[in-house]
Amino acid sequence: MADSPYQNDSEFWSNWKGGLILGGLMTGATVSLQESIGVKKAYDASRYLREQVLNSAVANRLESQDAILKGAAFAKYGFDKNSDVILEAIDRAKQKNKNRENTPYSDEDFDELSRQANRIMSRVNHKTTRERLESLGYELGSDEANYAIAIDDYYQRLSYENRREENQDIAEKIRLMNDPDLMEALNRIAGEE
Repeated sequence: MADSPYQNDSEFWSNWKGGLILGGLMTGATVSLQESIGVKKAYDASRYLREQVLNSAVANRLESQDAILKGAAFAKYGFDKNSDVILEAIDRAKQKNKNRENTPYSDEDFDELSRQANRIMSRVNHKTTRERLESLGYELGSDEANYAIAIDDYYQRLSYENRREENQDIAEKIRLMNDPDLMEALNRIAGEE
């Protein structure tokens, strides 16, 4: 720089500094600002998705724990031959619920609870279930046997619901494949008339 003809040229240096500042503001700072905004949006979206996944996982875990705890209680009543007691209690709760305003429970909630209770209590009294529990070393009526039945029921219900959803998806695909409007559009696209 010592031998540069621009060394003492104040106009050159003033223009150079101005260009540096403008160049920085017009490109680098703008790009940095845009990248920062993009990173912030990506972070916010990622955080939102993580929260949704976590909330869903927690809700699913709470739902499964709730179903299993109720199932174990139903199994206990089934082993104790008190099935009527629990079913009558569910019916009474359903009737009381109808008299309340802004209740979080619907009749369908109580009906599902009754179905779960009936399903588990009938399994408890089934000869095959009892033999299976005994062969696995469970004492009939014990907490372990009650939870084993409740867990088995919960996962069988999930399996049933998954199969039902798969069958609905297959039925929808078959319906679409047999839709004459869709077939006509596909034939036009393929060049067949």
